[in-house]
Amino acid sequence: MKMDAKVTSRGQLTLPVDVQRRLGVKPGDRLIFEPDDDGYRVRVARQRPDLSTFVGKYRVGPGKTAKEVNRWLHELRGHNES
Repeated sequence: MKMDAKVTSRGQLTLPVDVQRRLGVKPGDRLIFEPDDDGYRVRVARQRPDLSTFVGKYRVGPGKTAKEVNRWLHELRGHNES
């Protein structure tokens, strides 16, 4: 199924809704245009999540509090609690 879109005088382009849905494009997403043998290939530039989104989500070792995790790390490193 062919679809077209008009480029404005400022070089802007509105993607047809079906194309947006198929690509999973959301407001603020960036697109990558890659040349290939038939013209250009368009794909969504997936952003890697900021590391701050993972802070506190994955705990290693026993315990839930920072104090318990630190105690566990000291034990792993062979430090005495005395």
